[in-house]
Amino acid sequence: MKNAWALLVVPVVLCACGSEKSRWLTAYQQTKCAHARLQVRVQQAQVRATAPERVLRHRLAGQQAATVAVFAAQFAALGADSATGQRRYQQAYRQLTDAQSERYGHVSTPGYARALADLVQARDHTIQARQVRRQTLQHRLRRTPGYAARHRQVAALDSSIRAQGERVATRYRPPMDSLQQGLNRQGHEYHALRQRLDAVQQTALASQRDRIRRSPCQPVE
Repeated sequence: MKNAWALLVVPVVLCACGSEKSRWLTAYQQTKCAHARLQVRVQQAQVRATAPERVLRHRLAGQQAATVAVFAAQFAALGADSATGQRRYQQAYRQLTDAQSERYGHVSTPGYARALADLVQARDHTIQARQVRRQTLQHRLRRTPGYAARHRQVAALDSSIRAQGERVATRYRPPMDSLQQGLNRQGHEYHALRQRLDAVQQTALASQRDRIRRSPCQPVE
């Protein structure tokens, strides 16, 4: 008789857990979907609110890119020259140190010290001359008519876009916070529910929860 009662109780417990699992998944999906849809509404409202600024910024950025392109080849040549100079220095340094090691081992000599100092001085002189050329190019770029003004305009537009976007987000913050609190509460419920399931059921629940996270507005299977 005792075994018969056990057989009756187990299905009831499993059914209760299954029903609780189904209710949690449905509620979680509803909250997650509402949260995702509200995020889309916020983003769309931000785009609408900042549309004129974004159009102007895009035009100014295109003009700036065209100006920079005039100097791009010269900046690229300086970069390539820098890499070549570094390789030549390393090669000369290895040749000098290898020759010194073959004749004197690890002992330094006055001749080696002078040769090394000359090599380093030549490298530093080349680097300094290259830096001067780079600074000259940058100065010419900044002095290009309209470049500095456009740079300031783009910075001002970026600041305005951020500020307007934040104002839009502030209007939606109460419902967004409410939904986030609901998700936090459902997260605690998930862990409590998981403790009452066996390993197979836990895996299935985690899989269904992750599917909702990926596609929150698709119906729960």
